[in-house]
Amino acid sequence: MSSVIANSKAPGEAAGHKFQSMLQTANEILQYCGIFLLLGALVLGYVNRDDGYLSAANGIGYWLGIAGGCMMMLLLTYSIRKRNKHLRRVFKLRHWFQLHMTLGVLGPFCILLHSNFHLGSFNSTVALVCMLIVAGSGFIGRFFYTNIHYGLYGEKIRLGQVIKDFGVVKNEILALCVSDKQKSAVDKLFEQINSVAQKQSQGISLWSLGSERRKVRKLSRTLKNIVQQLENQHKTTDTSTASVRKVKSALHRDIPRLLSVLRRLPGLQLFERLFALWHVLHIPFFILMVLTAITHIVVVHMY
Repeated sequence: MSSVIANSKAPGEAAGHKFQSMLQTANEILQYCGIFLLLGALVLGYVNRDDGYLSAANGIGYWLGIAGGCMMMLLLTYSIRKRNKHLRRVFKLRHWFQLHMTLGVLGPFCILLHSNFHLGSFNSTVALVCMLIVAGSGFIGRFFYTNIHYGLYGEKIRLGQVIKDFGVVKNEILALCVSDKQKSAVDKLFEQINSVAQKQSQGISLWSLGSERRKVRKLSRTLKNIVQQLENQHKTTDTSTASVRKVKSALHRDIPRLLSVLRRLPGLQLFERLFALWHVLHIPFFILMVLTAITHIVVVHMY
């Protein structure tokens, strides 16, 4: 959520946000379709691995190996772009990350088909195993990453900004309240929500993660029920002024984002530590994969 929540938005911006949400949904559907097709191709290749359709030494099988190897090498461009200040103007970092994720899927896909699901020499076997470990590690890292960022390509979740954003949403909800009892219920709810957020700054153990997530699910349900009751209340009264409609439009934009962040709060610090540890383990395997892949290519073409 962070800076995405603002106190005032133009009426047409809500429609723009809805359109962006539709585009994001369509993009996710395309991604799942692409993954389904790749998995189907892998299954087909595995079933027909002994039929001689692909050979690592020549033809399509050979060029799949070249393409896969190039893709795995190009994974380094994301790290170079992230650390080189002179390249900061060359596309946004999120676009480089999207490319990194795409290459991280297509590269292993091509190399698996190149190998025809058979183990070759010792060097090629080590290169293949390292690639599989790096690819599997990438999916684990993706899981950790999405638990500490606003989605796969969003910015990092920061507790200080999150608490401020909660305050913005709280004020929007209070603007719809017409009785002290309703305001008291909202105040109590956001005290509990802020308590959960504050607790994350101290960190929680893996064992208490489940109970914290159950607490968050209960708070999320309560929040949705309160907002729904307030909206229904204004539907049956004559209080649907321009200011009320503006607040309701803001809530329709902000509540899904708040709930999304709220779901990530339990274990935020834990996942940050796990992501840092994952990074330490991921890099050596990647370097080993690159070295064995280069050795494999040199040996194949020299001997």
